Amino acid sequence: MRADKAGFIVLVRRGVTAAVGQAILAESFLWVQREAVLSFQSCVSRGITPRYLSNGNFYRIYSLDGRIKDTAHRVVHDVKNVGFALDHLYSGGVLPFFRMVWFTARIGSFLGWRVPLAMIGYFVAAGVIVRLVMPDYTALYKQISTCSARFTFCHTRIKTCAESIAFFAGDEREYEITNQRFEEVMQLEWTRNWLTFKFRVIEDFFRARMPELIRWVMVFSYARLFGGTDAEMLADKGAKVNRGQTYLQTLCQQLFGCLGKLIGLAEPWANMTGMLSNISEVLEVIDELEQPGSVANPTSSTTAVTVQASDDSVIALKSADIVTPGGNCVAQNLSLELRPGRGIMVTGPNAVGKSSLVRVLGGLWPLHNGCLVRKASNAAAGEDGAGLPSVRDIFFVPQRIHMVSGSLWDQISYPDKIGVLEPTKQAELQAVLDLVGVGYLIERWKDDSSHVEDPEKVLAAIAHGTYCKCQVCQQAAGEQNGLSPLFMN
Repeated sequence: MRADKAGFIVLVRRGVTAAVGQAILAESFLWVQREAVLSFQSCVSRGITPRYLSNGNFYRIYSLDGRIKDTAHRVVHDVKNVGFALDHLYSGGVLPFFRMVWFTARIGSFLGWRVPLAMIGYFVAAGVIVRLVMPDYTALYKQISTCSARFTFCHTRIKTCAESIAFFAGDEREYEITNQRFEEVMQLEWTRNWLTFKFRVIEDFFRARMPELIRWVMVFSYARLFGGTDAEMLADKGAKVNRGQTYLQTLCQQLFGCLGKLIGLAEPWANMTGMLSNISEVLEVIDELEQPGSVANPTSSTTAVTVQASDDSVIALKSADIVTPGGNCVAQNLSLELRPGRGIMVTGPNAVGKSSLVRVLGGLWPLHNGCLVRKASNAAAGEDGAGLPSVRDIFFVPQRIHMVSGSLWDQISYPDKIGVLEPTKQAELQAVLDLVGVGYLIERWKDDSSHVEDPEKVLAAIAHGTYCKCQVCQQAAGEQNGLSPLFMN
């Protein structure tokens, strides 16, 4: 250092520069990798979410089809996790593979190609054996995913129905249901843990123990085959053999380290396969639901469904059968006609088909027999005119009222979004609220739906020239707007 201080300083500068360059290069590689993962997640989400939330597919999957019970979990969690799984597989699979090929070639150039060929045979045999003894992680992941979604749904339902549960003192019952779902998840987790233990014993044998033994065999074999005579070893005090053994040991450590990483990807690969299978099943179900011949498609009936294209707002059923998604026929050969200015009251005990009738009229359920005459919007109608009706033509008030996130204007205009509320538009909305007797809500509503004391009256404010299911809508707005209500009792 004293003899060449300037050279030493130059060497340090070069080292620091190289370190900075390596840091930038390494982080740039990771940044590109993360960007690719985010792009993949974005592409999958943009591909599946619009289809899931269009044409009522989300309703058909849950209420009409019924094959997938955890669609939300798959659309949200699996799409997110599959991106991280791809990131892990790329960093833990692609790079180790190319490094393993490189180190195998280096060993071949050092010892000859008979040794690499034997090592490749070991790699293939180890991979086949590990694959044969590996549990079905794909099926396990799908089962755990389904049970986890059911467990999450239990807590979501408790939050939604908290007031009713507290009023009826249903704490113990809800605990029993939730604990049952939790035990289902834990039973699968314990099963997977036990299967993983047995699998990891075999995997560790081929991934770590055998490579360690092979490495020492190769090191000692090198000394026996390439060490030379005793005189040659004494002449250089074994320096040549030591250098060769050290070099070979380094190559073997790198090579078998990469092999261990590749074998360790078996379980993550199977889990990712389960995630992709879940996502593909959702897309397959959506494809089937959108087919014209699907029984869960309300616009594709087995018989002719006539949609009136004129301005006449008549609604009629002719010799129609009302069939539930489960295949139960709740009404046969039903005929009715409803014209503007007239009302019909449908009465009967629970579960006789009153709500089912309205779901068919509203286009939520398909008509399996007979003829339905109703008006449909031009934008929603298909080529045969059998599109879903506009909300201004048939207004359906569901049994579970949906309160949107946002302002009172968002609740009234749903599903439309009001941007800048002009004074004229505000006055119009105020008049609608005054019409149903809830104009005072303007002062109370602070972007929180909990301030609404009677949500049905707010929904009644939306009923401009529509067919309604609730008597409140008819009483509040029907007489002044000339609605044709359909009473349900």
